[in-house]
Amino acid sequence: MTHLKPHPYSPHLARGLSIVELVSVLAIIGILMAVGSAQYNQYIEKSILAEAHAELSEHQARAEQYFQVNHKYTDMCTKLLTSPITVTDNIVSGDVKDYYAASSNFAYKCTADAATYTLTAIGRKDRNMNDFEFRVNQLNQRTTYGVPTNWETLGSKHFPCWVLTKPGECTSTK
Repeated sequence: MTHLKPHPYSPHLARGLSIVELVSVLAIIGILMAVGSAQYNQYIEKSILAEAHAELSEHQARAEQYFQVNHKYTDMCTKLLTSPITVTDNIVSGDVKDYYAASSNFAYKCTADAATYTLTAIGRKDRNMNDFEFRVNQLNQRTTYGVPTNWETLGSKHFPCWVLTKPGECTSTK
């Protein structure tokens, strides 16, 4: 009589997972979730910062158009940024009287005289962006004047560009 070997998927050979296998699988899933979550958060933050850069670029183009027509920047701020922020909005730290417009994540400030202007995007504190501050002027000098404390990897909060990611990666300086 010949002895037949049982089929490898036979119910007689079925067994459960050992605790070591189960812990290993859970550890791998946890690592993948942690890495994925960090990448997702970085992606969201990068897109929010790009919003401020795009708004500043748009305001800058409008400022240059204003100068072409009026040959000065005086009064440009009140004409270009038409949505004044009231004190009750409480979306930026400090005095809000000079802020003229707000987006979902940033408030925008404008200062100008006859020959110069500075446009500033300040992160809204009600959106947890309150440490970010980006500026651009009539010479197209783009600077970052504020980043969160945990971003201070280059020893400074000031960068000669608009930062886009935590290590201080910049968008173009012009």
